[in-house]
Amino acid sequence: MDKIKLAAIKRESDSIVFTGRNHAEIILTRPKGELTGSEQGFITEANEFVSRKRAGKIAFTAGQIDKPTEQLFSEDITGEWPWAKEQIAQLQSDLAKAKEEYTGLRLSFELVDDENEKQKEQAEQHFIDIVALTNEFIGFHKVSTDKIDQLQAENKELREVFSDYPDLMKRLTKHSKELKAELERLKDNDCVNIDCSNHVQEVLLEKEQLQAELAKHHWIPVGERLPEKTEEDLRPEVLVYDGESVTGALWRHYSFGWDFETDRGEPTHWKPIILPDSKERKK
Repeated sequence: MDKIKLAAIKRESDSIVFTGRNHAEIILTRPKGELTGSEQGFITEANEFVSRKRAGKIAFTAGQIDKPTEQLFSEDITGEWPWAKEQIAQLQSDLAKAKEEYTGLRLSFELVDDENEKQKEQAEQHFIDIVALTNEFIGFHKVSTDKIDQLQAENKELREVFSDYPDLMKRLTKHSKELKAELERLKDNDCVNIDCSNHVQEVLLEKEQLQAELAKHHWIPVGERLPEKTEEDLRPEVLVYDGESVTGALWRHYSFGWDFETDRGEPTHWKPIILPDSKERKK
């Protein structure tokens, strides 16, 4: 009595038959497109290629399946093939070994249940800490992103405000020289009267104010010191210079790093952002 032996696919163009444990295995092991226009069927023990319909009749007659079928599929009779029986036996053996190992591990775990409970509590606490840190990072990231967006808008305004910065520095420097020259002139004239003394005091005061104003616009090397945080702001906004251009940035004290408007190199100098008063802006 003939029986079904293997799954098979016959290529119509040259009648070559490809065999395997199942049809999926045959398709996956052949190059793409090689089985186009092919017929799926089976090989009998007589080495004859038969269609799915005829294979169903042969398998039922041979007792390989329990009931008749119009179309035979490889999974219908996989358990009847020798290679499948061997695999099933191996799997059953592996399962038995796994059960033995599981039983042994279970007994071992029961002996150290208290220690496991402690480790479990530590692991749970560790997980809680990680979640808290993650949420904190997400919060910092959101605040940082919002602050950068705000900084981008402010930078646009700052570029407009400081567009005349070179001229401002020239005027301050020129005025400082003029005050210095006036002070020297007063000294040379040996000014001793009260009016002259008051004038000298005014000149000195104005000189100090000018020097303080110039100091505000002084670029500070990052190696000398970094922006200081305040109670209101943990990330001071400053201007930074990276050797090529000037832009706004945030100094993150909690992570010791910079937040930039765009990707750029590390800054070499920084200085506080000083906006002119409302009268100066109107000018």
